Parts: sequence; structure tokens; C-alpha cells
Amino acid sequence: MDQNSDTAAATDPAAKKLNPRQIQFAHLVGTGTTQREAYRIVYGSINDGNAHKAALRPNVAAAIARHQQQAAATCTLKRDDLIRTLTDIILTPVADLHIAHPLTAEYTVTRTAKTETTRIKALSKMDAIKLLAQLCGWLKPEPQPEPVEIVLKKMW
Repeated sequence: MDQNSDTAAATDPAAKKLNPRQIQFAHLVGTGTTQREAYRIVYGSINDGNAHKAALRPNVAAAIARHQQQAAATCTLKRDDLIRTLTDIILTPVADLHIAHPLTAEYTVTRTAKTETTRIKALSKMDAIKLLAQLCGWLKPEPQPEPVEIVLKKMW
């Protein structure tokens, strides 16, 4: 556990209600470890139900959210940067790539006695499209309208 989480636990009143294992669990989950793995590290056993229950405790959930906010604030790659990079991968023609281009995945030069062949491989456009669609929420199914039932009765 790092010094920042120790000072956060000392100054935050909600964190004082957590025991040391809960503090460590919240720190691990809040900084990217899965609940299951964090539970295994802290408590020494694997039980998905217990890991989930531990994460749902109000004080633990608040500590996890606090750690996630701190991690997001220190992240150097922001969402807009990621969207811009994925868009560049999708829209940049392979013909525009060269050995020093950041979107070049592989650059091979093969020389024979008479010819020189250059092979340039770009980053996967399909993978970039999938990631961009997932990041923007485009893969969620569209909500279907509720069916309307009309009942007509004969009036005599």
C-alpha cells in the first residue's frame, strides 16, 4: 500500500471505519485490480461472492470510488486522446505510413541483388473500429418500443 492511501485513510472519516484489510482491498480494486484478485491477495482465498459483497459495503465502495477518482486524475491518457488516436488509426491510409510514423506496427525492408521490397503493416483498423464503438457505447442494442395492445369492444 502506498503513502497516499495511508494519508487518505488517516484524514477521511469514512476510511477510519475500515479495517486494514478493507483499506487494502479498496485500494487494490480502486487502482485496477479485479475484485476477485484483490480479495485473494488480501484475504488469501478466492470466493467471488465474498469479493463482490466486500466491494458493496458502503464504506468500502466509497473508498474504491475515491481511489478510482485519484487514478483517473493521474491518468495521462484521457478519453478524448484515446478517441483521437483510434480515429487516426481508422482514417490514416497505409500509403501515408513510414518507418517513424506512430501508427506503423511493422516495417520490413527486404533486399535482394536486384530489388528492394518494403513491407509496411499498419495497426489493425478493425480492432480500432471495435474499440471506438465500444468506447462510444455504439454496441448497445437500441431500445425497442413497448408493444401497444388495443382492445376494441362492441357496444350494443
